[in-house]
Amino acid sequence: MLLFSYLAAILLHECGHMTALVLFHARIKHLSVSPFGLTISHTRLSSFYQSFAVAASGPLFGVIGYIVSHHSSFLPLFSQISLLLSLFNLLPIATLDGSRMLSSLLESRFSPDTAERITSAVSSLTLALLWLIGAYLFFFLDLGATLFLMALTLFFQKLKNDSQEIDT
Repeated sequence: MLLFSYLAAILLHECGHMTALVLFHARIKHLSVSPFGLTISHTRLSSFYQSFAVAASGPLFGVIGYIVSHHSSFLPLFSQISLLLSLFNLLPIATLDGSRMLSSLLESRFSPDTAERITSAVSSLTLALLWLIGAYLFFFLDLGATLFLMALTLFFQKLKNDSQEIDT
């Protein structure tokens, strides 16, 4: 039931992004699977508002899923996972929606290069904080390694993305 609930929450989240892309007439090029869900490659959006809305639509659909299923007796696990996934995706960490939302907001005020540098710095700081919290919970409170390993995985994804941007 846990796996089904997790997959259903991810599917709902990604449907949110795809719905926004369709509403903005963006063409979806391809989908790829990552440890934290799907990556949707699409044509460039025409405004910062649209970029922000597409990034925010995944967590928004997750919160709506939580609200709709919260009082259901047969969907409590889905409800909780959907809310946690939405909240986690709002963190301003590279590859998560919060980072894309921050980048869109910054690009409306600064040059794309400046916005990217600020977003990258905020992402790195947030990731370091998340990793430290995860390490503390794991090593000192013996509460499991999930957050620690998740932060480590996101860190390596950020390094990979940063190296790909340098290469291009």
